[in-house]
Amino acid sequence: MKTKICALLLALVMLLTLAACSGDDTTSPSPSESSSPSADAQANAAESGLINNEVSADAESGTVDVINLANDRDPTDLGPWAGNQGGASAMIGVVYQTLNIREVDVADSAPCLAKTITQVSELVYDVELFDYIKDTAGNDFTADDAVFCIETAKELGKVASVKVIESAEKTGDYTFRVTFSDATRTGDVETFFNQVYFVTEKAYNDSPDSMATDPVGTSAYKLKEYTSGYLLSYEATGSYWQTDEQYIARSSEAHAKVINYYIITEASQRATAVEGGTIDYAAIAYTDLSRVEALEGYYINEVPDNLTWLLFPNCAEGVATDNLELRKAIFYALDNEAIAAFFSTGKAVPVYDISNSNYSDYYETEYKASAGSDIYKYDPALAKSLLAEAGYADGITLRLIVTSTEAGTNLAQIIKNYLAEVGINVEISSYQGSMISTYADDSSAWDLYLLQYASTDYAVNVWEKVLNKAKFNWGGTINFIMSDELQDMLSSVRSGAGHTKENVIAFHDYFAENAYGIGVIQEVNCYAVNNTLEQVVMSDQRIIRPNASIYTVD
Repeated sequence: MKTKICALLLALVMLLTLAACSGDDTTSPSPSESSSPSADAQANAAESGLINNEVSADAESGTVDVINLANDRDPTDLGPWAGNQGGASAMIGVVYQTLNIREVDVADSAPCLAKTITQVSELVYDVELFDYIKDTAGNDFTADDAVFCIETAKELGKVASVKVIESAEKTGDYTFRVTFSDATRTGDVETFFNQVYFVTEKAYNDSPDSMATDPVGTSAYKLKEYTSGYLLSYEATGSYWQTDEQYIARSSEAHAKVINYYIITEASQRATAVEGGTIDYAAIAYTDLSRVEALEGYYINEVPDNLTWLLFPNCAEGVATDNLELRKAIFYALDNEAIAAFFSTGKAVPVYDISNSNYSDYYETEYKASAGSDIYKYDPALAKSLLAEAGYADGITLRLIVTSTEAGTNLAQIIKNYLAEVGINVEISSYQGSMISTYADDSSAWDLYLLQYASTDYAVNVWEKVLNKAKFNWGGTINFIMSDELQDMLSSVRSGAGHTKENVIAFHDYFAENAYGIGVIQEVNCYAVNNTLEQVVMSDQRIIRPNASIYTVD
């Protein structure tokens, strides 16, 4: 089967994984996880005649009549600042817009609602809006609306990108000033401008449920239908406020008349829907790939996951894994390259940091060459020697905790097998995602923690989430590291001036040399795509945008 990895679909991995886009969530189910709140709704979506499977493309205009996508979770709340529960950001970006927009194959941001953004000082920005913006209800969008949105999003507290804003104040009918706080770090400013949604105050206040079920935005689309557990449908309005072509981003255009997101949480039913030709785009579990990869009219798009699988040893005082030699023995016993090849029939790649290649400040070539990444080199003989040096020549039993997903428990078993080869016995305990944090917070409950993490834009922001002691009530990191040096280096490398390639590599090496944690693999998600959609740009930098314009595939 011919596999295509096209820029137009690169960010569609966020359908499943980018929980950190607009909220504070850090983990996400794997494509193979099945947790169905509504089996009947799934069956309806997969098999009923209600799905319009007539996906016809107009080659001249680059439009399609209907796009049918399968989403593995129900967004539950379509409000602009409700966070990313249920993978909402993957779907609500069709109706809401941001101040700036950055498309998947374009390095620089382009204007969207904001005509210009001017940096006044290090933390102060002046924003000029287009003075003719209207939402789909006909309301004008002004500076008053922009300030209202920022203040409301801050009050709700579910969108991380606005938490670093000190103030927002109107300076004219269509201009306002944003002041960021001293806590602002690398990527925070651009994330705010590129990812926070804006609506009119009137439309928001007119909504009986804060737009949870009736979103009104400024895009070229409006809500057609939302049936929780079954369908989220948008239709093109036929009119869009931006008429100046020089300012219309590809992902602001309407190139599908109707966009349907069918909620199909069961992996096997998503495959069934693709087999029946009723779904044009769907995440496919590895176990179902053989069912769909040879289907006529579809191809498999492979996209590296934004999340990284990490293995963290417990560094709390008095725990066995507080011993540096034992931690290194654990890491030298693992062959990340072989694990990636074996895991889920090879749909994974090894990593050499606790981040991955999706981040611009991930320097794999340098990491492989640095002394700090020596622990990523498989050396079972050295592992046994270090184990003896740590005082465990006769072996040791360690407790590993992991979320109870298929991918997590499979990977835990692979790691257990590798460690057994050098004399380390592993007892695996798996817990549901909502429960595992209770055990992770207890330093007496585990020795090894296998987990997934991601963040927005930069590897240093992944480090921040798991290593900033201010985020944990015991004053250490996610695995009880108490090093002040680690905190000082982290603070420096996350600052604007300190975020240099040299400093990033230095931090990576320090973390690796102390064997505080190790990246294992980055999963590769697989999506079945209707061939017709080869010519429709499906997404911008982060969020699914099937409304985007024509894209020519070589």
